[in-house]
Amino acid sequence: MLFRSQQFISSGIYDSGEFGGAGNYIAASTSDDLLTAAIVDGETRDFKYVSKGADDTFDSSFSGILTDYGVDELPVDGVQTFTFGGKVTGEITQAPSA
Repeated sequence: MLFRSQQFISSGIYDSGEFGGAGNYIAASTSDDLLTAAIVDGETRDFKYVSKGADDTFDSSFSGILTDYGVDELPVDGVQTFTFGGKVTGEITQAPSA
């Protein structure tokens, strides 16, 4: 029996990872329309999120392709939520928020 394996190159090419998030769903809202369009057309889009550091906040910017967008079936305490996810394409840049 012959076993085959893959060899990964450690320099030059890397997987930038995945991203995801969640929010409160409002049908036909701006965010709903944008996320639906991103799923339907499959185009690469620019994303930015803000995270809190020890002393400051940071903006992380990247391009990515949305691969998942779903609305939860049942509202919790009258609030319906959604989740989304995607694949990062290219580099992620970080900088202190302006």
